[in-house]
Amino acid sequence: MNELIFFKKNIIIENVSSAIGYLTKSIKNFAQIIRILNHNGITKSKLFVNDDAESHNEIPIVETFFSDPYTINSAHSLVTDEFILKSVTSHLITNYYTIIVGKTSNLVNKMINTLAIFMPKEKIRLSCYAIQDYFMLSPNLILQGLVTENPEEFNSLLEADFLFKRDYPTTIINISNKTVCRTCTGYEFVQTKEQFINHKIKFLFNNLNLSQLKILHPANEYLNWISYSSNQPRLIKKMLQELELFESEFGIKKSFIDKILKDLNFLALNLIEYVNSKLLEASHRTEKTIKIPSKKLTKILDISTDEDLNVVLAFAHNLKPDFFRNFIFTN
Repeated sequence: MNELIFFKKNIIIENVSSAIGYLTKSIKNFAQIIRILNHNGITKSKLFVNDDAESHNEIPIVETFFSDPYTINSAHSLVTDEFILKSVTSHLITNYYTIIVGKTSNLVNKMINTLAIFMPKEKIRLSCYAIQDYFMLSPNLILQGLVTENPEEFNSLLEADFLFKRDYPTTIINISNKTVCRTCTGYEFVQTKEQFINHKIKFLFNNLNLSQLKILHPANEYLNWISYSSNQPRLIKKMLQELELFESEFGIKKSFIDKILKDLNFLALNLIEYVNSKLLEASHRTEKTIKIPSKKLTKILDISTDEDLNVVLAFAHNLKPDFFRNFIFTN
């Protein structure tokens, strides 16, 4: 009997000790995020404009790759229009959760500025410019950058645990070799994240070594390289082409970007209303989940490709965090 009591006491002590250790680690991580945002936060930059009217925030277009209509794809350009298209589209699809890696801070930060102009101010407040230490990256920061001599090795350093601590999927942009990859998106991400967390809980519950979890779930397993051929996101491509027609002065480009975001939010609201109506119909038939063909959605929303649909789905997910809970997409 005494042995049993002693055993139970040991378990309680171990659990309390683990909880204290986890709390200590969480506090340290929180303090680290505060330090990073104080030193590298986008809103702390001198470039960042913060008007009192409605706390309107913006980054000067001149500090982005959209500063001149001849910059992108020109003989002296460091980026192409296809690379910008892939980067912006994936950035929107993953709800602005993007990591940019490269060899120089100038390039990394310019891409951060380019993507940040599509973000609402509350997301920008949790974003930062390039750092030079991989271990300073945080799953709790939204848009962030890393300067490294070997950006090609970045994906091998990533852990699945980092990716699934984030609220949304992640885009990874290598500005040095002009590649873009991301985790699965939308409904698939929600399901995969739940499966990973459940597996992690089993490891913790059974006192198994979490390093084995890294081996069983390598981050590369969840990353997909973005390559557009004929199936380019036409909606975003058209918007970016129209954006290049405007002058950078007088805030015209920024106003057009605001219009782009409002249009995408409007499409997302239409999508949410459509899904809600289908869920209401299903409730009368006592169905818990419904299946919706993606082709039907593209037709209803008057968009052409799956990538465009992924953008609208991401905006819907942002507006309604439980958006993917009660229905399944089919091809």
